[in-house]
Formats: sequence, C-alpha cells, structure tokens
Amino acid sequence: MASSGALKCACVILTILTGIGIILFAVSIHTVQYNHIAIVQNKFNKSIDETRIYQSGRYLIGLTSKWPNQVPHLSKLDPANHVRPGRRK
Repeated sequence: MASSGALKCACVILTILTGIGIILFAVSIHTVQYNHIAIVQNKFNKSIDETRIYQSGRYLIGLTSKWPNQVPHLSKLDPANHVRPGRRK
C-alpha cells in the first residue's frame, strides 16, 4: 500500500492538473458578437479555415485559434412580409 505522504502528493498533483485543465478549457472558449459572423485563423501559421463560418454565440475553438475579424451579418428585410403595428396583412 502507498504511504500517506505519497497519497498526499498524488492528491496535490491531481488537484493542480485539474485546475490547469479547467483554466485551459475556459481560455479556449471564444465568443462571436450578436449579429456578427466570424472565421477562425490559426495563430501560428496564420491559415484561415474557410470551411466554417461561425454565427453569433460561444464556441470552443482552442488555444491556437482566434477570430481575425468579425463582420456584421446584415439580413435583408422584405417589405412585403413586414406587418406594421395596428394593420392586418
């Protein structure tokens, strides 16, 4: 059986590793602002992933990625489908 000193050391190491894991996970979450779209860019080689476009929300994109820019997402309003208050269509 392990001695109490070795058990305490294992508990301390496990606690430290769990804390580091939680911090790294929290840092990996990035947010796209409301009514914006974004693409992911790798921080090291500056390549852009053109296969995914992210809309507003929170995403887990990792420590080595970032949003290079966020572009406002404009939606076109169709006046024919717009109903004014107090009027029926």
